[in-house]
Amino acid sequence: MPRLYKGVGVGSFLHTEHLTKGIRNVGIAPHRPRTTYSLPALIQHIAGNTIGPHISLTRSYGVAWDYAYDFSHTKPTVSQPAFVLAIDLDYSDLSRFNINVIDPVAEIAKYVNGPLAPTSYHHNGQMDFLLGIVNPTTMSHFTGKAALYPPNTIPIPGPAHTSLELLALVRALRDSEIIVCGSIPGQVVNDIHDVY
Repeated sequence: MPRLYKGVGVGSFLHTEHLTKGIRNVGIAPHRPRTTYSLPALIQHIAGNTIGPHISLTRSYGVAWDYAYDFSHTKPTVSQPAFVLAIDLDYSDLSRFNINVIDPVAEIAKYVNGPLAPTSYHHNGQMDFLLGIVNPTTMSHFTGKAALYPPNTIPIPGPAHTSLELLALVRALRDSEIIVCGSIPGQVVNDIHDVY
């Protein structure tokens, strides 16, 4: 059974929910549980709009720790820690709890698999361009660089093209992301680790 993780920052909704009611009692619900799944909504979720039917989990404890610490409203402390939830899900849980688990990289790749199609994840930046997408906090200067063009062409002014599909693919790979559609019952939360 794979172990999945969810980072919970200080001051976030899940943090408050855990402190008041206990995650193991109430489980984890998406922001809009009654919203229907769609690929554009999935891409938007990973790109940063988390108001929808999705819950992001990760296979990496380190990524969950980073999210818990970095996305806290106030710095986590011993007396008010952030949390990493350890979640155990297997295929038998999916029908039992009416949830769907999605590999976002595979799902998005099915949609953008035509290299000559108008909708593409391809960019026109240099090789270091992806560093800015992977770490926008400290490396955004790589995504802000002007795109290069061959000699004797009229360049389009501005930075390289970034599509939502590219953002979603890179962030899903970076975060070792697994998407859950539906509410995660508290009984599959195996452990809760303090982060400070």
